[in-house]
Amino acid sequence: MADVLDSLPVSRRPPAGRYGAKDAIPGVVVVEIFRAAATLVAGRGGAAAVGAVAKAALGLELCDAPRCVAVGSTEYIGIGPGRWLVLSEGESEALTQSLEAAFAPQASIVDQSGALVLFEASGGKIAETLPKFIAIDIDPSVFPIGAAATTTAAHVNLTLWLAGPDRWRFAVGRSYVPAFLRILAFAAAESGLELR
Repeated sequence: MADVLDSLPVSRRPPAGRYGAKDAIPGVVVVEIFRAAATLVAGRGGAAAVGAVAKAALGLELCDAPRCVAVGSTEYIGIGPGRWLVLSEGESEALTQSLEAAFAPQASIVDQSGALVLFEASGGKIAETLPKFIAIDIDPSVFPIGAAATTTAAHVNLTLWLAGPDRWRFAVGRSYVPAFLRILAFAAAESGLELR
């Protein structure tokens, strides 16, 4: 692993392949996922109004908290007071138009599809790997399925959420993807990481 990463410029994304231990089953598997992304930002003091609109228009209990809730194929991840990262299958323009139709003028919508890259990490050793670079408690008793956090991993800002048992998702700024993948590769070296 070190040979491949040592010979690769730090600004370049590591290629797909196996890093670290070469056991038959990698401890961590990382895949890029493709979704349209936007931020939904409530007007000043307007988180309750946005929640009411979400309930009336979408039947969605939108939490003003670090949680991921979904309606259909669209996920709403709380990233700060009155702020949500919204991910959906399909085109970014369709997502922003649907959010504007539902939430304007109570909230602002900003397309983030070109700014963020999304990854899903899974595997039997993912729960042991994350604490090596994320300084939050991810024990299931305090970080259940659907829980989310916006934090820093080494020097990389990211949003993460637990999408299912041993299935984590990450939203990373596009320019930080090479650094994030290196961090993951080194943290998972002991059990092996497969980047797909």
